[in-house]
Amino acid sequence: MKEFPPFRLDTVNRFCLALLGSAHRALGNYVLARDHLITLRDEMDHHTVIHDWHHRMVLQSALAELWLGSGDLQQARVETEKFLGVTQVTAERTWQALAWEMSARVAMAELDITRAQGRRGRTSRTHRRQRTGRISPGT
Repeated sequence: MKEFPPFRLDTVNRFCLALLGSAHRALGNYVLARDHLITLRDEMDHHTVIHDWHHRMVLQSALAELWLGSGDLQQARVETEKFLGVTQVTAERTWQALAWEMSARVAMAELDITRAQGRRGRTSRTHRRQRTGRISPGT
């Protein structure tokens, strides 16, 4: 089991660690990105602080992006399913749409066009619901 420093990562530090991991991923530094994001996930799994529900969405998005970017489609699928799971229990329509979009991107990378189209449809319906507050019949 990984040892943590005697202090707890407070909510601001957790957000910064997620951003640092995301920045390294965007730069192609996948090992550093993974280290930061896994450290954050481990800390969150062991010590809950305020706003972790939101940080979990940020973390899952970053992990899905990391694995998709590095070409590990199996791990990208696992993290995307977790991303979908944490977003669907909130009223955060933007994060829900981002999770459905990530799922579509992973499906496209896996050359699963049928699933990709279905996921894109869910993204569109989520955006529409965000704008109107409801889904129109037949969508």
